[in-house]
Amino acid sequence: MNITPEVCENCLECTKATACPGLTTLKTDYGPKIDTDLTWCVNDGACVRVTASNEAGNQVKPCPSFEQVTVLRKKRRRYTLPHIGAG
Repeated sequence: MNITPEVCENCLECTKATACPGLTTLKTDYGPKIDTDLTWCVNDGACVRVTASNEAGNQVKPCPSFEQVTVLRKKRRRYTLPHIGAG
């Protein structure tokens, strides 16, 4: 899960709902924003279940600053080992 700081409104609903240590505060020119520190992320999927409320008080799911990135590859990458000469 990735958080887009430009979209984050710093409502702190994500930190209240998940208590994830990977959600950190990032100081920007537009005020504090929530960012993901992947070294502390527990990757349990709790971020996907976060709901935020809009101006009307309705629950909106998920937080608009959250984006999930999925990498799909058609083939597995092939790695070639360097040739080690006898020596």
